[in-house]
Amino acid sequence: MGVDYYQETPFYEFSNQTGDYQLQLKMYAVGITSSDSHYDGFMIFVNNVHIVDNGVQIINPSLKITIGLDATTLKVDQSLTNTGSIFYNPLQPFAYYNVPLLFLFDAPDYLQIPDTNTYANLTRIEVSYSDGTVNDSNQPIYNDVPLFLATTAVNNDVPLFLATTAVNSESAQNKDEALSIDPTDYELRAQFSNPVPTATDITNFNLITERGDMSAYNWTIWRTMIIYVLIVAAVTYLLFFHKGVMDKRKTKLYGIRKDGTPNKASEAIFKDIDEAEKDGK
Repeated sequence: MGVDYYQETPFYEFSNQTGDYQLQLKMYAVGITSSDSHYDGFMIFVNNVHIVDNGVQIINPSLKITIGLDATTLKVDQSLTNTGSIFYNPLQPFAYYNVPLLFLFDAPDYLQIPDTNTYANLTRIEVSYSDGTVNDSNQPIYNDVPLFLATTAVNNDVPLFLATTAVNSESAQNKDEALSIDPTDYELRAQFSNPVPTATDITNFNLITERGDMSAYNWTIWRTMIIYVLIVAAVTYLLFFHKGVMDKRKTKLYGIRKDGTPNKASEAIFKDIDEAEKDGK
């Protein structure tokens, strides 16, 4: 996924592996480098999902992971907001955008408050699920009761400054009302001897720096690219070249120009016989 490292031990974990609504959710400290700048951050990872809804197990449920922040710092659709979601459909082929991971960094358009050196705090995590039912736009319909909800014990129906000790009354199949993420849980670079972790830092902080081997997906990537190229070529031909090619073919085969006139004078294969000239009579 392009990260420099992640910490092997999660700094937050919720797990329910019994009953009808099971999942594991973990948060790991990560670090990235972008445009020669180093950023701390964390990833939210969901797995081991097992859902039995009304006595029927949902096979390969689609998931939506949504986060809430205490400041408007997250860039979504070219606008800054305090909420954002990622969507995971296990039936789709592997792709970077289709994984049950959500990343947040101390960087512009993520957690950094514009024009400051301060950062937004995570106040909410919600995991919703869909049994495969879609709406008229062929988008998944997610269950009204989320699979998991974690909040910082704040009721979202009232302003934050009035509800710092209020209890969230929303329902969820799994719930944690004591979500508490301290920036020091994931801001590790300040504790390194250098911005890039040394071998000693990797050992002391239990960091994973190896990247997975993606070569197994090379054929899938090339096949997808070839299919897209063929589709684009076919559409381009039909839109811009097909009519001209057919006109030229018609001219060549039938001597008919684009405007419908003969391409050249041609003698008729059959014609009436002039009786006055027939046999000299």
